Formats: sequence, C-alpha cells, structure tokens
Amino acid sequence: MGSDELRRQWIADALKRTGRTQKGLADALGLDPAAANRLTKGTRRLKASELPLVERYLGERAPDRLESFADGLPPAPADYAPVPVYDMRLALPDGQALKDAISQRYLLLDRHWLERITKDPQTLAAFEWGDEQWLVDTTLTNPRQEGSYVLRIGDALFKRSISTHPANKTLTVRSEDPSVPAYDNLAPDDLDVVGRIVWTSKVLV
Repeated sequence: MGSDELRRQWIADALKRTGRTQKGLADALGLDPAAANRLTKGTRRLKASELPLVERYLGERAPDRLESFADGLPPAPADYAPVPVYDMRLALPDGQALKDAISQRYLLLDRHWLERITKDPQTLAAFEWGDEQWLVDTTLTNPRQEGSYVLRIGDALFKRSISTHPANKTLTVRSEDPSVPAYDNLAPDDLDVVGRIVWTSKVLV
C-alpha cells in the first residue's frame, strides 16, 4: 500500500473515529466539500503542506507522515534518522509542550553523523530562523552548562546564549542582537529551556 493510499485510509478512518465531518475537513483545508470527498476517496492527492492542517483538524498525527519527505533520498532508511523541523516563530499556547506541536516537516539526516553530536538522535529537533538552522538536543535543559539554547519566553521561542557568573553562579542570558537587553542574576528555575543547540548551519533543506 503506497503512502497516498495509507493517508486516504487514515483520513477516512479518523473521520469515523472522531465523528468529524468531510465538510469540516473541507473548511479546515479551505476546499469545497467535493474536493474533500475526492480526498477521502483517493481521487485527489493530499499535498504535503495540507498534512499539518488535516492533523490539527482530526487531532491525530498521520501514521506515515515521514514518507513524503523520504522521496529522493538514498534508499537506506536504516542509516537515516528523522529530525522534526520547527519555525522559531512557533507559538506554544497554554503551556503546550514541544512534543505536542506539529512540525513543519522532517529532515532525514545521517544517523552516524548525528551520533557524533548526541547520544540519541531521537532527542534532536531542528529550529529555523531566516536562513539559519540549529539542531537542538531537547534533553540538555540544564542552563548551568554554558552555551546557546532555545528558550521559551511566553508562548514564543528564542535563541539565547547563557553564561554563569563565576562567583555567585547566577546566570546571564544574552541575545546576538545588541539591541536586546541582557538579563543578569537569573536562577536556573527562571528559565524555560527547550534544549541546547549542538549544531549550527545554514538551512540544510
């Protein structure tokens, strides 16, 4: 069964399980009801950009959401690890955890290379801002280890560098933007750390 058919079957089954309607699905996608009907019958292909909207409407993740991003990669999936990609402008309302957010897409990165920068590639998430991309280890949340981190401030995400005062062990948080003020004398519990940045590059894909 191909990925298109798997998605079609998942959508049809999820509509039944959740009691959601094709009309609601059409509204969520900005389509007319006839197009949504063709989607569930398999005569219209689901676009990759539409998948997060369908997931949000159904309240479920697609079981095969990685397959469309694997097209064109070398045929050795065991040697690659999927890393979810998030936009730094991502909003996380009401204390929503990152793991419950819907990623933009996935990167399939060489597992052996990833194991050089982290113990477990499954703990990584990629974040993008402009033309920069960072790989973040979401298990490294102790800000006493100096470095660059992704922090949650309010319902938004920010890249910040953290340093420790040698005498009183309080933390200083700085932005690369000199117009953004630094924050001094912070305790670790004052920060909501998503993870430590372990690799920085231009946007990979």
